[in-house]
Amino acid sequence: MIHKGIPTLITILFCSIFPFIVQADIIYATQDGNWGETDTWSSGSYPGLEDTVVIDGYHVYLNYDTTVKRLELNNSAGRSASLSLYLASDLTVTGDFYMLGETDGNDVKLAFFNYGTLIVQGLSNFQRQSSSIDNSIFTIYLRDVGQLKAEGGMLYEYHDAGTLEEEDEIQLSGFSKITVTGDLRFLCHGGKRASIRVGSNASLIVNGSLDAQLTGDAQLRVINNNRMEISGNTLFTNSGGSSGIYAQMAGTSCKIGGKLSLNSTNVGLPIDLEQAVSGAQLEVAGDLEFNTDWENTINLSLGEMTTLLLGGNLVRTVGFGSMIMDRTASLTFNGSVPQSIPETRPSGNTTDSLHLTNLIFANTSGSPMMPTGHVYLDRNLELSGGIIQTDADNLFILKDSVGISGGSSTAYIDGPIRKIGRTNGDSLVFHIGNQGFYAPFEISRISNPNSDYTVQYLSCPPPIGT
Repeated sequence: MIHKGIPTLITILFCSIFPFIVQADIIYATQDGNWGETDTWSSGSYPGLEDTVVIDGYHVYLNYDTTVKRLELNNSAGRSASLSLYLASDLTVTGDFYMLGETDGNDVKLAFFNYGTLIVQGLSNFQRQSSSIDNSIFTIYLRDVGQLKAEGGMLYEYHDAGTLEEEDEIQLSGFSKITVTGDLRFLCHGGKRASIRVGSNASLIVNGSLDAQLTGDAQLRVINNNRMEISGNTLFTNSGGSSGIYAQMAGTSCKIGGKLSLNSTNVGLPIDLEQAVSGAQLEVAGDLEFNTDWENTINLSLGEMTTLLLGGNLVRTVGFGSMIMDRTASLTFNGSVPQSIPETRPSGNTTDSLHLTNLIFANTSGSPMMPTGHVYLDRNLELSGGIIQTDADNLFILKDSVGISGGSSTAYIDGPIRKIGRTNGDSLVFHIGNQGFYAPFEISRISNPNSDYTVQYLSCPPPIGT
């Protein structure tokens, strides 16, 4: 009995004599200053590995590597607050990080300069509360190779702002990068405008899904001018904002590894997805979904020399949602499984159409595909991969001066194809076939704008005796 009690007694004595080994401190900033200066902190020494750090209403600067357990940056004391990382400093937070805007008229800023890096192994949590409405700035600002590594996911929640608040909430420029391991949720509940802006030479990488939601009467904007990569699904949902969601996927590289879903839950709640910069490319590995019950609500615009690569289906759940393409823009179906080709204007839809200019098929599945109605083309049809089956109710219809290019034994139209109007001053080859036989058919130049031809190849044997 005596021997069994000795370890317990030793443990109690050890913890009483050395309490600093098991007790973590909460250390507060008490003035503006450098992280490495002892006068900056309530403890009289700079924070360490097991400490929780609170910067409330002060401006702190870090220029060397350090690690803390938990970090909170806020303005609840009624003063503006900021944390700036620079000169290749790495700040590692082994738990959660909180940036909170809680009081009226006081800014909160997190800034990264000159290779400064914040590594958060827990949740990166950014919340602008409704009590901070009076035009105060609540911003994450990265430039000059600054980095935020959110290794436990990231939540940005924007509750309100006054009418004069103009800052982008998340700003990246100058080779800076945000990398999120897990999901990025960007929620706007009301106010004026909440924005993510990926500027020149900057990157936003999400190794999970992006969920952007607008629930109040404001505007939510996602602007990509360089590189944005989302490995999972990307969802834009407007359930409350008449100013709408505006997403500009204009960078040289914008990749979505899952589906891109555009969702509007009521009339007058718009979503506009735009590629406005020449040469911009958006690649979606999964489906592109338009989910709304109303016309003039979800709009996709492809500008000059832009490209949309789609690996899944283009889906309009109830027939609404529009696409407008510049005459030089292109839509490519490049999936590895058979893809669904939607009709350009469903019956009963008076305004929302898919205005297709350059349509490219580069499907590698080896299985036939079929449109779900008539597909009208305004400029060119390129057949690089995939056999498309058509019939009288599900036709490809080439408008005046539209051409056809490509065509091979693995890329042709199996069924009827219709041509309206002229052939753009030259002959026209219809890349058609049937039951595994490729049989291109050429017609001479057509100059009559009112002409109307339907062409089909049938691989039937000649009648017996002829």
